[in-house]
Amino acid sequence: GPGGAAGGGTLFGSGTAASPAQAARVLEGVRAVAPGPVINAVELAAPAQVSLEVLISEVSRSVANELGIDWSVDLNPFADVTEWVWGTGVRLGTGALQVGRVFEQTVVGVEETTGRLLFEIETEELGTQLPAPRGGEGGIVLSKTHELNSGKYRLTGFLDALARNGLVTVHARPSLTTMSGEPAEFFSGLEVPVPAITDRGVVGTEYRQTGVGLTFTPTVLSSEQISLTVDAQVRELALGGTTIAGAQVPNINERSAATTVELGDGESIAIAGLYRRSTSSSDSGVPLLKDVPLWGALFRSTAERDDSAELIIVVTPTIVAGVAGLATAGVAGLPAAAAAARRIGNEFHY
Repeated sequence: GPGGAAGGGTLFGSGTAASPAQAARVLEGVRAVAPGPVINAVELAAPAQVSLEVLISEVSRSVANELGIDWSVDLNPFADVTEWVWGTGVRLGTGALQVGRVFEQTVVGVEETTGRLLFEIETEELGTQLPAPRGGEGGIVLSKTHELNSGKYRLTGFLDALARNGLVTVHARPSLTTMSGEPAEFFSGLEVPVPAITDRGVVGTEYRQTGVGLTFTPTVLSSEQISLTVDAQVRELALGGTTIAGAQVPNINERSAATTVELGDGESIAIAGLYRRSTSSSDSGVPLLKDVPLWGALFRSTAERDDSAELIIVVTPTIVAGVAGLATAGVAGLPAAAAAARRIGNEFHY
């Protein structure tokens, strides 16, 4: 295993570590022995591979405002286990129209011999009325899908439920695999020809990408933790343009967001707030009368509509191979045996 040695006033760390976190602990231990320069010769075992499941969707801003969607939902599944809502559905409004299926669980006890938690499960089917979301406010409560064979929780069921009801447009669902510490890229869109002026004043053509570009860089910290850097860019053609040397160069709007987060194996991060803004208007009124000069304004009306849309990106990284001694990752707050959960009657045993 990894360790340290000293020689000639220089500290030396060597060996093989199963993860970057273990390597960091070794170096901290070496530095704790004595101050001074440290040569880091600790090697990592076979590099881990990370699978990235991505969902790229777009929701109308007007729909989001009407439903009261809040994307800043606490993603900790056991923050309040007695009121935790999970499943493939959502709650809409104070009348609580349900889309899909929602499960509610309550801790009913602890198994004496194993100490495992016992949950009682209640199921609400499509079309039934549910109580108002926690806090008594309207809007959508984000739900999570529980996979019994892996103990992981996913956010995509929420967006899938909206898509099935025409409230969300799903653009792409790529699945990428990359080595720990290496970037993975995804692009969906078009390459638009744009006039370009050379140094000699000659008009040529170059291509610029318009669409959605994503770059992910996952780093495996341990058998259960992943650091994920996400860089999202959205480019689209805008109205108008600029004339340079007689050539019309189109305007391209660009929006971007970048973040680095630490996630558990199989947990998800949602990126929202990338808007595409547009408006439209329509006239209506009484035929003939609405066209009368001056007085026609009394018989017609103009309606303006906000067609802006918000881009929602959900990323779920999962460790797939490479870290020596990977153990089955349990859910926070439960034993590792949660991955082998089984249903008995209306209870889930972990």
